[in-house]
Amino acid sequence: MQTYTNLRESNPRKNVMITLPRELLRQARQNGLCVSKIAENALTKTISNLEKSNEVQSVVRQVERSGPDRIRTDDLRRVRPTFLPSHSFLAS
Repeated sequence: MQTYTNLRESNPRKNVMITLPRELLRQARQNGLCVSKIAENALTKTISNLEKSNEVQSVVRQVERSGPDRIRTDDLRRVRPTFLPSHSFLAS
């Protein structure tokens, strides 16, 4: 026999409460919309977009740090900039 505790542990979902304007809830019910599923889908999509955005920002920061003015050796130690300032002794 399953007890309430066992049921709670086997269900990966969590009940939450949100507050919505009455009119919005009324319209959703009239149109047969499942507010719970809509909220779940919206959260999933938003989190996915945030993760993609964070990945892009991470790559951009990495490129900015190792940009074209730097080269790396095979063992990934940073070496001096690839450009050299113009010096009078180099002009000869």
